[in-house]
Amino acid sequence: MNTLNRCRPLLGTFVEVSVSADASDKELIDLSNKAFDEIERIHCLMSFHEEVSELSILNKTAHIKPHMLSKDMWVVLSQALALSVLTDGLFDVSIGQELVAQGSLPNHLARQHSIGTWKDIVLDEESIFFKKPLLLDLGGIAKGYAVDCALKQLSPASSALVNAGGDLACTDWQTTPVSIRNPQSKGVGVTLPMSAPAVATSGCYFQEEGSVMIDPQTRKPVEHKESVSVFAPTCMLADALTKVAYLDKHSGALMQKLNAQAVTIDGQGNVNMWEADK
Repeated sequence: MNTLNRCRPLLGTFVEVSVSADASDKELIDLSNKAFDEIERIHCLMSFHEEVSELSILNKTAHIKPHMLSKDMWVVLSQALALSVLTDGLFDVSIGQELVAQGSLPNHLARQHSIGTWKDIVLDEESIFFKKPLLLDLGGIAKGYAVDCALKQLSPASSALVNAGGDLACTDWQTTPVSIRNPQSKGVGVTLPMSAPAVATSGCYFQEEGSVMIDPQTRKPVEHKESVSVFAPTCMLADALTKVAYLDKHSGALMQKLNAQAVTIDGQGNVNMWEADK
């Protein structure tokens, strides 16, 4: 059995790929390259920062006429809108304008007002249309999807793991521990067993001073002094649910419904595993 560990800067963070198989070094390198290439492909489709990405194009045109979607974009948007329905808008990918106003995203369109919400998004089997002008941002779900896609590229391996700055998915999750940082203490973490194939974390960490979490219901930034991690069947779902759990401390029943588990860690390193009635 041969093992290869590699790391590249992608998605605004460092992406780690670990792969083990009865294969040569070259074969493992080629396999890991497929995972990195897949992440780069998803980034090119769903980046708000890239003016020619599919996301930027639909932000410019989808309120004028229906926009035909790639398969990947349809998968992500259908999951996002399903979560918007389940959370009554607490998860809302139409908060792009607020993030532009906060300086977290570039103002490609020089649009002064973006009045639509998730309820103004019409998604069918092939296309999307906005009933009102709005700006989608997929920063709360696309990274997890990219991790899922990368892990699929590693399926020939006996064991594989992809970690994109805390959005993590692996094949041998039953025997894999994960370290989650203390949100207030540099270099300090809490080690937990994986309770599902994927995990994602949101929190106001010491090095993330420029990051902003928007409450879609108030359209205002929020901040907590704790981190929220969610274990889920897919990294896309885990990524999205961290935002829900971060904003709603009583979403334990929703987590259970979606076969997910939320965990909070405060500045003192105290761990709270959410129950269904929370």
